[in-house]
Amino acid sequence: MANPVISGTGPNSRTNLQNIHSGQRSFQKDLATVHSQVKLMQTALTQKGYNTQGADGKFGDNTLAAVNAFQRANGLVVDGYFGKSSLNKLEQLIGGHLDPTPGGCSGDGGGTNPPPQTSYSFYPSSAVTYALNHSSSNPPNGPCSKRNKTFTTIDGRNDCADFVHQCICAGGAPMFNGWCNKVIGGLPTNWASGDWQLTKSGLDQLQGKGWLQQINYNEVQPGDIVYTYVAGLKPTPYDHVTIAVSSNLTENGVFGCKICGCTQNQHNEFKKLTPENCRCYRVKRSLNGDGTELRVYLPLDGDGGRLM
Repeated sequence: MANPVISGTGPNSRTNLQNIHSGQRSFQKDLATVHSQVKLMQTALTQKGYNTQGADGKFGDNTLAAVNAFQRANGLVVDGYFGKSSLNKLEQLIGGHLDPTPGGCSGDGGGTNPPPQTSYSFYPSSAVTYALNHSSSNPPNGPCSKRNKTFTTIDGRNDCADFVHQCICAGGAPMFNGWCNKVIGGLPTNWASGDWQLTKSGLDQLQGKGWLQQINYNEVQPGDIVYTYVAGLKPTPYDHVTIAVSSNLTENGVFGCKICGCTQNQHNEFKKLTPENCRCYRVKRSLNGDGTELRVYLPLDGDGGRLM
């Protein structure tokens, strides 16, 4: 098919099988766009028993119903978005790429493996917005009253890393094997998730990806990660983690920054910073990956979460 033929200006006009494979985009209900690769999707779904009632390249109600039925039958998140997980499953069933031609799925017309996504963008402003909208200082302990309730793991115990990792995902960092939360449906069943809720182990996972750079306590900017550090504490001196929602500032003669956090529920509260009491890290703006990561959509306000 070569490069996809697209007409219209709806959301699907900015989507193709390559950026679906990379986890960046999804085909969705869109009556304003006609797309040749949507037509390929419709044809393949119908051939596999999920009738789209025609293959016209327009993602309407019949195609939406077919995508939902396909997702339900194959144990995927049923949300009507034809994203990376749905595409990979459909290609598994048909035994190859949906569009193997140049400019199709792989961009080079050959092979059966999708190209790896090598870079994901991180937006600290989105992480900060998520933090401010999902944190509260009242009550000071217990489950945060403004938490994203999709994350049932936020229960008032050991919530700090869970919350900060949500903020990082909301900023654009994808989940990966070893750093994920299974409340998000559709993640691979063999992915390890235990480190998501652990302060130091979660840090180790992110550092292992090369996604963090350590900064000085007096270089903090909004979106940076601030760990409470207690020298000599066992099993780890990394005792707590929060996210900065301000740059460094001085309040009543004390140097620090404003932070949000859970377990010790904190919303836009001042935290004193010294060289001894903290370790600070910045999430890089460009996150290199190997293509196995999965991007997650988290609403910047309210509840919810799904694979993209």
